Amino acid sequence: MSRAWSVLALAALLSACSAPIAAEPSAAPNLPGTSWVVAEIAGKPTISSATPTMEFRTDKVSGLASCNRFSGGFTQSGTHLSFGQFAMTAMACLDSGVMEQESALASALATVASVRSSGTDAELLDASGAVVLKLTTPPPAAPDRPLEGTTWLLDTITVGETASSAVAGSQVTAQFADGHLTGKACNNFRASAAISGSSLTIGPVMSTKMACHEPGVSEQETRLFQLLPSMTAFAVTGERLTLTAADGSSLGFIAR
Repeated sequence: MSRAWSVLALAALLSACSAPIAAEPSAAPNLPGTSWVVAEIAGKPTISSATPTMEFRTDKVSGLASCNRFSGGFTQSGTHLSFGQFAMTAMACLDSGVMEQESALASALATVASVRSSGTDAELLDASGAVVLKLTTPPPAAPDRPLEGTTWLLDTITVGETASSAVAGSQVTAQFADGHLTGKACNNFRASAAISGSSLTIGPVMSTKMACHEPGVSEQETRLFQLLPSMTAFAVTGERLTLTAADGSSLGFIAR
């Protein structure tokens, strides 16, 4: 082979080796049958005490929007993803930033056009390719704590369609044992408590009569003592206890 042809052949080989390789499209997780925690909305970390969740079934998605529950349909084809109309409960939440976060989530979901994997996480993108939601795998579920023998701390009071957190700095405890409910709000309290399956019957609350001077604590105690006898059912999920009344009011606790 002549020197000229050798040079040309070498140049062709180098050119082939340096030619750009088309990038493979990002892999997408198969969403049906998966559950996620929404870690970021438009690049902003979600509120740790009101983290949204998403649970995908065959063609339905549901979860916690931040305060309210939502459900609706979705369609996935490879990386392409779209959501249909959502139904959502209409409870008002008084904690700072929660309702704003819920609105931001709803707005982001309406713009989703695709999904891609990011390590063990997933990212939902709009039509321009911007990441609008970052999803992470939820932590392993904690084993259910026993209702009786656990000290429970009040963290949420829901009356009608309004939910609020326990007064900042306050600590309301509750313990179920030997057919009674005892605890401390501002005052120590006690009531009978009959448990049958997931049903609950709490008698009138008796308490000490100490004055409570911290802002909001006395009002919280009064509401708690009024609500407790109306609770008719309970559910323990991991380290959370929820007492519910027939009218939908509820008391939420976390294990200490």
